[in-house]
Amino acid sequence: MMAATKKKRSFVALVSQFANLKRAFPRHSCMRKQFYPDDIRNCFRRLRSKTGPTMGANKLAGLVAKINQSGLPTSVREGALTLAFNSQVKMAGLAGIHIESLSESQSVLTLKNRFRVQNHIGSVHACGMALLAESASGVVFGMNVKDTHLPLLKSMSINYVKRAQGDLRAVATLTPTQREALERDDKGNVVVDVVLTDAKGERPVEVQMTWAWTPKRPKAP
Repeated sequence: MMAATKKKRSFVALVSQFANLKRAFPRHSCMRKQFYPDDIRNCFRRLRSKTGPTMGANKLAGLVAKINQSGLPTSVREGALTLAFNSQVKMAGLAGIHIESLSESQSVLTLKNRFRVQNHIGSVHACGMALLAESASGVVFGMNVKDTHLPLLKSMSINYVKRAQGDLRAVATLTPTQREALERDDKGNVVVDVVLTDAKGERPVEVQMTWAWTPKRPKAP
């Protein structure tokens, strides 16, 4: 009797684990309703389709400027910014990275400590932290790279100094001098400052992201 009960409990636990995995890894599409409500998706489509002079260094900066100046509620504006990024960077969308704010000088991104990104001790996985830092630095860097050039991650250095507690927040900043170099020089690289904190305000990792820019190669005839 006890053996049968034990088997039943094991089966129930296995089914429960499978259900959690299905919820954690849904079929991903950046335009699916389960990721973005209709108002956010429609807002994004409407702003993207608007014509007019480009505002900012490139098309991304122009779209972000339209979203920031739209006068929409904060939640819708953040959702549109997140969709603009995650529709291009699929891994960020799958992990659930969210953009709180974005400009040509600073980005603020968050990552919730959910099942799909957790490690074996229940905190955000090391790769999840790296993805958040890379995304925060990359998107603010990309806001300043001309459409004729290509942004590339040159190197990534991460020191894991303590266990992360709860949700994560990353703030990446470009200095005026760095932005001037991106505008002036045909190619080069900069170290983008990233501060990553957890729910307690602690810094579980020390991050250094070096991004480079170079002219795009002409397409073969």
